[in-house]
Amino acid sequence: MEARNILQQICNKYQAEWEAEKLFEATPDDRKKYMVTFPYPYMNGKLHLGHLFTASKCDFAAGYHTIKGENVLFPFAFHVTGQPICGAAKKLENELKNKNNDKDIDIAQQINSQLIEKDIVVGQFRSKKSKAVSKASGKSQYDILKDLGIPEQEIPNFIDPYYWVDYFPPICKQDMMQFGGRIDWRRNFYTSDKNPCYDKFIRWQFNTLKRKGFIKFGERFTIWSPIDQQPCLDHDRASGEGVQSQEYTIVLTELLKNETNNAKIYDLVNENDKIYLPCATLRPETMCGQTNVWVKPDGEYYLYRIEENKVIVSGQHAGQNMAYQHQNNGKPIGETDVVCQILGQELINCLVKAPLTPLSQIPVLPLLTILMDKGTGVVTSVPSDAPDDYAAFMDIINNNDGVVEKYNIDINLVKNIEIIDIIEIPEIGVGAARKLCIERGVKSQHDKEKLKEIKDICYKQGFYEGIMIAGPFSGKKVQDCKILCRDLLIKEGLAYLYAEPESIIMSRSGCECVVALTEQWYLDYGEEVWKQKAQKALASLDTFSDEIRKQFERVLDWLKQWAVSRTFGLGTKIPWDEKYIIESLSDSTIYNAYYTIAHILQNDSLDASSCPIPQNLINDEFFDYIFDLTKICPDTLTPFKDLVEEMRASFLYFYPVNLRCSGKDLVNNHLTFFIYTHVAIWDDVTKWPLGIRANGHLLLNDEKMSKSSGNFLTAEEAIIKYTPDGVRFALADAGDAGDDANFKTETADQAILKITQLLKASQNLLDISENRDNTVTSDHVFQAQMFDAASKADCYFERCRFRDGMLACFGEMNKIRELYIQSCDYQNLKPIRKFSVQFLELQAKLISVVIPHTAEEIWQAQLKNPKSIMKSPIQDNLAELARSTSKYIKIYTSICASINRLKIRWQDSLKPKKGSKDIPQKPKKGVIYVATEFENWQAGVCDFLRDLEDGILEKSAAGLCRVHAMEKLGMEAKDSKRLMKFIADMIGLYKIEGADALVTKMPYDEKVTYLEYQFMIKSSLQLDVVEVYIIGEGPMPAEKCSAAAPGRPIIFFE
Repeated sequence: MEARNILQQICNKYQAEWEAEKLFEATPDDRKKYMVTFPYPYMNGKLHLGHLFTASKCDFAAGYHTIKGENVLFPFAFHVTGQPICGAAKKLENELKNKNNDKDIDIAQQINSQLIEKDIVVGQFRSKKSKAVSKASGKSQYDILKDLGIPEQEIPNFIDPYYWVDYFPPICKQDMMQFGGRIDWRRNFYTSDKNPCYDKFIRWQFNTLKRKGFIKFGERFTIWSPIDQQPCLDHDRASGEGVQSQEYTIVLTELLKNETNNAKIYDLVNENDKIYLPCATLRPETMCGQTNVWVKPDGEYYLYRIEENKVIVSGQHAGQNMAYQHQNNGKPIGETDVVCQILGQELINCLVKAPLTPLSQIPVLPLLTILMDKGTGVVTSVPSDAPDDYAAFMDIINNNDGVVEKYNIDINLVKNIEIIDIIEIPEIGVGAARKLCIERGVKSQHDKEKLKEIKDICYKQGFYEGIMIAGPFSGKKVQDCKILCRDLLIKEGLAYLYAEPESIIMSRSGCECVVALTEQWYLDYGEEVWKQKAQKALASLDTFSDEIRKQFERVLDWLKQWAVSRTFGLGTKIPWDEKYIIESLSDSTIYNAYYTIAHILQNDSLDASSCPIPQNLINDEFFDYIFDLTKICPDTLTPFKDLVEEMRASFLYFYPVNLRCSGKDLVNNHLTFFIYTHVAIWDDVTKWPLGIRANGHLLLNDEKMSKSSGNFLTAEEAIIKYTPDGVRFALADAGDAGDDANFKTETADQAILKITQLLKASQNLLDISENRDNTVTSDHVFQAQMFDAASKADCYFERCRFRDGMLACFGEMNKIRELYIQSCDYQNLKPIRKFSVQFLELQAKLISVVIPHTAEEIWQAQLKNPKSIMKSPIQDNLAELARSTSKYIKIYTSICASINRLKIRWQDSLKPKKGSKDIPQKPKKGVIYVATEFENWQAGVCDFLRDLEDGILEKSAAGLCRVHAMEKLGMEAKDSKRLMKFIADMIGLYKIEGADALVTKMPYDEKVTYLEYQFMIKSSLQLDVVEVYIIGEGPMPAEKCSAAAPGRPIIFFE
């Protein structure tokens, strides 16, 4: 606890200093600029650890580029537009009305009347009852707010959406300030029409997009919230973010009216009605091969009237979706016209007429694997090219498992049906499903693994390589026929388009979403020319990861039109159609540009209430000039020209964004929109983003963060418990890759101890250092190691690899410091002060990237520097310094390698002698003999092997070397055994150490160096005494030391 308190006091001290000095306020100057941004957090609650994780990547990048001497801008703002706040406010209002608490009801009514007086419009909220409401959250909104620490007497105020807007931003700002965020808070703002300047900025953005033709209007499929009666896009969802709509072709198979088997179904409808079994398919081009229709025997089906005399038989899932797609007999959107309900078994043996198939009529048969929540529950059967259809069809033909009797199938309707070949695939031929099922021994529809393998072949090769041999497009490539066939069927009234969500989507209002076909404004993402510009921007920006780049490429391939309009929530109204509000992902794409001027335009006010320019002058012409879409300043702005030019200059200086950090789940929407909108607004490529870094989700102690499970930390809780630098350390350690990262509370706890130990160790190094002129090898090794580690950390930080960077500048440099102190102690020397100061300055600057408070303490309190460490850039020649001193790294590496070899000899000395079981006593003393040079023949062998280069690894190398030694180096046959052993040893060492193994003379005095590092030899070999001699000096005869070589000493134990 003491260590935590000490560290917290240090953090408090420097945060106060930074704020007083306005250290993070960035203004254009002659330095290189660096702008980093983070998706402004949504203000429906407090920040949690996941927010801090992504924000920390921005902060660490800001810290790194600050120590590189750049002019860094890290702005921050608060997102309030969208549906969630209004949805939560409405939910709370309903809860309070339902509570048996007159006081709460009175307060709610009072606040409602205040909203009416203020003429606040947040869009229409249309509430519909839904049994799915409970799916969205197990807690009431009241309890959610209570759990956030909001006093109960204050909770009723939150039925006003704008109360949220005022309440949470100051809390969020306080959390980020306590975190030590390097943020220019002058530029903070919140979104929505409560901020008139930002509101006009968004209006300008959308007017510009519409003027350039990127926004269009029309009927299109969109994910829809039945409760809210408006599109439900990613930010409006409680679950299912990123899920798209799946479009099908509904092929209408007509239930034949005069067939006896069909009479019982026709008895359920009007005399003039026609009944259709609607088959939802992704492959309309295969309809010419239909042999039957499948239904689920125990499935619940409904007869829906979709036109006056047109009835379909479908599962409820599709029926509900169709009610939002004009297939509901003219009823209001979302209402179905249900005739009656039947079971699938009642449809079996009915006969239908199917489009394109050459068969005049086909039967309805049972299929157990049909999913009633996918499509209509009615499936067309094409057994020639669909393995599942073939297997199920043959099960009926062969009466496998007694299926005919079980489902009362009229076998006479089936037995004469011949499978229709419709596609020819190279190397497979026609009837691919039938052929492969027979070849691979499929026995029934229960052979799921085999059928899955065959399905992959038939579908992929059939679609991309196949040629149609039947139907109206015979002779064409299959992949070219899908759209042709779909359009033909629709034109002839035999099909229509239908869409449903790919998987379940729950809106924040608590209902399961559907797909609606509505007229709406949409961004025309995917339009070819626009898409190509976005691809060009992606190609030139840094994604820091091949995986993320490929994810962007995939999204750009599939992303299409995106609805921008809704009717409920906070936000900016569509300028030309004000009954709609712009949805929250679309109004948050280029606000990075707004950051560059926000402090001037809003005059340090969160809501622009202090704006120095009249609101009527803040219009499209104003933003066109500020953001460099025109070089001509409007005359109306002449009275404010100085301010306007200051804003324009700020934008031109700080833009484009150097780095955008976000979660990789936003690649599918926000981050791709970010690219699309930039290239749409600015034709000038110099305004396009330069870098995007996407991280995974943050786990907490190896598990998903969850409030319900208790595995959850708010930002405030984490900072209080582990201190700002403790949290920062653990966030950096959590991971940098695109995979999910893991914040360990144990790491955060240990970080406090490690940081306080670092502070003590740093002060100790200063205290024990002295001015000393004479240097020894270990001094130079220390300097070389510090430059090497610092250079590595520099490279890691530049690539946003903050964990690796900290391993280098914190973990590795701490070991380097302790090694230096030990080596000095053993030689009865003090560390050299100038080297110690150089080390501490380097380490402090590098660790300031992640733990700036600790770095400041070393820099100011210990090294006695008068100004912040962030005002003292690190030298830009670290790599050069590392290279220039690298020979000492090699010396140390050589020493370590020699010690490892000596340790092998030591381990051998502990083994029982041959023929004995007695374990020798551990030696107390080691006597090392150093060879200063090879014998002439050995040096010649090394030279020859070195000249072979890569050939040294060939099998013939040893033989070639032996011949060379015999012919050129004077070796004789009697020396052959010794020669071949030496050659084999050198080749073996080369495989481990590379060319360094073949050096014939060490570039340093081995004896002196081993004496300097005796402490390492003693520690590794557990010896009390170590002596070092050059061969010929010590008591051991030279001939007994013949195994020694330069860089490979020999040791004898006593």
